[in-house]
Amino acid sequence: MIDFQPPFSRQSVVVMPRLTARTRSLHLLAILLVAVTYGCFFAALPLELFRDRSNYLIYAGYSCPIFLGYWAKGLLSVLSNEPVWLLLNSGLSIVLEPEAIVRLVIGGPASIVAYLVLRSDPKNFIWLLLFLFLPQVFKNHVIHLRQGLA
Repeated sequence: MIDFQPPFSRQSVVVMPRLTARTRSLHLLAILLVAVTYGCFFAALPLELFRDRSNYLIYAGYSCPIFLGYWAKGLLSVLSNEPVWLLLNSGLSIVLEPEAIVRLVIGGPASIVAYLVLRSDPKNFIWLLLFLFLPQVFKNHVIHLRQGLA
């Protein structure tokens, strides 16, 4: 009979202490604050600096007439011209100005993505934070708004 010996003894295994409920709550609160700050950073950038911003402002301000125009052409026309995007903008335009809608569409998803990424692995917090500023992630939040929202 072969006696199997593990490559390490039980004494050499380091067990990390479990986080208390209070520590975990403070950690999640810190992540939430960083994520909201991240989203606000992107939402506060000047809108005129980015291409297609005027188109997004038009969609935010006139999405209901645009949607109704597609609806008049038929269901296929509605379904092939971003109906969810138009309905979202239509709903938000009831309570917000076009510029505020665009800022919300930038900041909201950026905050959610940051929160989910930073929460995934607390040991790699700094690397994950740096990941959020990669050009591929950055452009989805400030240039390709529909993809960033999706």
